[in-house]
Amino acid sequence: MLMLLRLCTLFRLLLLFGFIFASSVIVTAQKSIILNDETDYYSINNELGYYIDTNGALSIEQLLSGDHGLITIEQERNNFAMSDNVYWFQFLVDSKLTKENNLIIEFEHPLVEDIRFFLIDSSGLVVNMYRAGLKYDSNQHEIVHRNPIFPISIGKGKYRVVMRIDTRSAVYTSINIHKYQAFWQYEQNERSFVFLLSGILLAISILNLVLFFLVGERSYFLLASFFLVSIILFSSTHGYLFEFLPDIPLLLKVKSRIISYQIGVILLSFFAIKFLDLKQLSMSGFKIMKTAIIFYLVFFMASVANVIPVIIEYKLVVFSYPVFVVIQILVIVIAIKKQNKSAIYFFVSFVLYLFISSIFILVIYGVVAGNIITNNISIIGTAIFSLLLTIGLNEKITKLKKLESKAIQLAEDKEELANEIDIRIETEEALKKSELRLNNANKAKDKFFSILAHDLITPFNTILGFSSLLKENLKTNDLKETGRYVELISSSANKTLRLLENLLDWSRSQTNNIEYRPEPLNVKPIIADIISLYDSQKYKKQIEIVINVDNDIIVCADSNMLQTVVRNLISNAFKFTEKGKITIRAKKIGSDCEITIEDTGAGIAKKQLNNLFKIDINTSTKGTHGEEGTGIGLILCKELVEKNKGQLFIESQIYIGSKFTFTVPLSDKTLAPAP
Repeated sequence: MLMLLRLCTLFRLLLLFGFIFASSVIVTAQKSIILNDETDYYSINNELGYYIDTNGALSIEQLLSGDHGLITIEQERNNFAMSDNVYWFQFLVDSKLTKENNLIIEFEHPLVEDIRFFLIDSSGLVVNMYRAGLKYDSNQHEIVHRNPIFPISIGKGKYRVVMRIDTRSAVYTSINIHKYQAFWQYEQNERSFVFLLSGILLAISILNLVLFFLVGERSYFLLASFFLVSIILFSSTHGYLFEFLPDIPLLLKVKSRIISYQIGVILLSFFAIKFLDLKQLSMSGFKIMKTAIIFYLVFFMASVANVIPVIIEYKLVVFSYPVFVVIQILVIVIAIKKQNKSAIYFFVSFVLYLFISSIFILVIYGVVAGNIITNNISIIGTAIFSLLLTIGLNEKITKLKKLESKAIQLAEDKEELANEIDIRIETEEALKKSELRLNNANKAKDKFFSILAHDLITPFNTILGFSSLLKENLKTNDLKETGRYVELISSSANKTLRLLENLLDWSRSQTNNIEYRPEPLNVKPIIADIISLYDSQKYKKQIEIVINVDNDIIVCADSNMLQTVVRNLISNAFKFTEKGKITIRAKKIGSDCEITIEDTGAGIAKKQLNNLFKIDINTSTKGTHGEEGTGIGLILCKELVEKNKGQLFIESQIYIGSKFTFTVPLSDKTLAPAP
């Protein structure tokens, strides 16, 4: 066992010596960059060495004075994950320049928080020392630029360049050496290209906003907002935002990319729900997107509240983005399966966007060479993505508007058809009413001629017959017989007069020529006057009259119409009552006066009750003394009561009696009470 422990210890020592030897070989093997008069641009590849300072305590003096095992980078770019480490980078320059030249050293990574630059000559003296990064405002930068840049002036000789990087974001190395004039010429070309693409993206955003205000479709607003946020995300990722706003707080600079990413994802998720009709097509897809939105909303609020360390936020962005991509592709596929044709636009544009974004990642990792196109491939992809989505959304809205227009036209046609049907129904109803009025008029005419032919001629024949008998009887001077003839002639004349009055009133009502003149009327005197006309019949038929009418009942009615109704109803009561009682009552009920004429006469059969107000059915029956009627009186009463805004009701039982009740409105005026 002891021997085994000794062997392990020896193996560890061998590994340690091997590592030290390898490190020394790497340091000594670090290549120098050769610069000459023809060199306008040089991208540092495997000439770069680095050292990871885990506690951040190493100083430039310590680095220069000792051997810290610098590791050589063997590819164009190297990437370091997000951490709290400090990174030291070094490259050697062997200048063959014939005269002193102004150069720009560019560290092509705008999200570095703190970068220190040291230029050391061959004697070990620090010639230039600069600082740059998000941590510093405009007064602390040598040159305010989207990327950390450091101006140097060197001639022929050997130099050592050291950079100290302290940042929470991931670090990818892309260090370039430019001739001063060549750098600004290249920068001008790149900016022109970037601003052109940004202008296109901004124009598409404005177009979508205009369409939103014109059409009112929320998808346009979501898409426009997403594109505007994408411009902010690109400008922060590529450093333009910090160049134009160098004095904003460090925390806002660091979080600008994170927050713009969060807002962009939220807006795109809402757009996907709306554009793909997920809520209608797939509740599962809708819930998936809703969950993603909730996650990013919580993430966004946590970022704004600054409750999560920045390095954790960066890692959440890195790990959540692939998940979001998978979710987007999943819901797009669901929408396509549900026959949403607009989803094809989303699918093509999103896949194309992902492909272009992958090129940008390959550029970061050094797999694809960086140039004006590849360095700005993300905004190119966003512009293409925005253009395709705008076209797809516009086509979808156009189709929806066409469908909506067809639906509106269909609804209008349906409404027009319904109106035509209503007009046809109204016309048919009007024709039916006209036909009914015509039938009623014909029935009224037939009834009228029937009355003229029979009911009016009969009393005149009676009068003529008894007049002849009276004339003959005058010769015999038989006073008793003469009196009987006179009484019969008088009775026939009265009946004829009442018949003519009813006929006149009824004919006027049928032609709407009867004039309605309402006025305040005291009910009791009207009833008393009409009852007095039947004094002789009261004694002859042994009828008891009971009047129960208050003195202060004032109604609003037409006087002639009210008298006609009361007279006809009392006449009917006398006609069918023998040795009985007729009761007349009037009382106030709410805003109406209810007048009832009740008798203990023969009554009306139930079968006849339903036909009393039908002009074409003869319901006339003889009275207790053989009195004949026309059947027109009750019809007239009903029409006159209704003209006075009242109603007529009949209750009757055979051999028990009848009760006629009608209502008329009470008057709001007062009259002197009846005596």
